[in-house]
Amino acid sequence: VDETRVGRTLGKIREQAVLRRRRGDDLLRGLEHDEFTPWYQPQFDARTGDLAGVEAVARWRHPERGLLPPSEFLETAEELGVLADLDRRILARALADRASDVMAGGTPPRISINLSAQSLREARFADQISAAGLPRGALALEIVDAPDEAARWSLDLLEDLGVELEIDDFGAGPVS
Repeated sequence: VDETRVGRTLGKIREQAVLRRRRGDDLLRGLEHDEFTPWYQPQFDARTGDLAGVEAVARWRHPERGLLPPSEFLETAEELGVLADLDRRILARALADRASDVMAGGTPPRISINLSAQSLREARFADQISAAGLPRGALALEIVDAPDEAARWSLDLLEDLGVELEIDDFGAGPVS
């Protein structure tokens, strides 16, 4: 056994563990300091070209690294078990933004939000949507992973609230 090679390998493993731990601590600090925000991407009607809605995508306003896309933090959030918390925060902010548009006299478009199936397991999430009192069709949830049995009851409740449910498998490859 080459002790030098083993030593280098163990050093890399330790380095990766430290980096993963730092990312996790950084993400938890970011949640604590409310650094996550929805970033709105317009959605257009293909026939008319009219604005049909917006998709609220989570972004992290990192104090040192700037605006970060989901690819920079979602895996870590999932590993830490805080994905549902992140989803709730993005939903709350998007609903507040929509409400402020109504107050300003505008008619806000439909809002689509990417959502982990983990969020569907929490009754608080459906309660949050119900409390918003949205008109039917004003909110679409794009489920990014397959809901398990524990989450499926929320799907029926959300449909009863007039929430549109979509499967978002963009870039996920073939569905089995």
